[in-house]
Amino acid sequence: SGNRLNDYEEGTWTPVFTDDGTSGNTASSYGSQLGWYTKIGNLVNVQMRISNAVFSSFNTSHATYVKGLPYVIQQSSDRLTTGTALLSNCNLDSDTMTVGVLCNSSSGSGNSWFRLFQVKDNTTWVSIKISQWSSGDNEILVNFSYRTDAV
Repeated sequence: SGNRLNDYEEGTWTPVFTDDGTSGNTASSYGSQLGWYTKIGNLVNVQMRISNAVFSSFNTSHATYVKGLPYVIQQSSDRLTTGTALLSNCNLDSDTMTVGVLCNSSSGSGNSWFRLFQVKDNTTWVSIKISQWSSGDNEILVNFSYRTDAV
């Protein structure tokens, strides 16, 4: 659909620590709550830092979500978008080898959130649960790219 490399934008966004992608509970305060992005055509690269998120009354069995992406992720059947994450003070499972970002862009009407996952030794990956975090003493750094329909 044409060359859109002249469609360049930089900006900021506000990442939100939460226990659900579309509703749920959100952190009440943060030490740091920073997000920045670069959009070229339909490709968006995001980076973010959340630290010392304070939360209570979260559903502790739910996955860890971050909401607030600057653009909705393009919906596409069977597409999974992944990225890197660095975590501090998260009580990971003993057989976790690494952590990462996962966006399932094949469901719903597109979304502006992602989840954090643990890559396990010799078994399938699993989400990082809210119960694995300490309120007020945590940090999440993320970098990933995704496609959007926004122009």
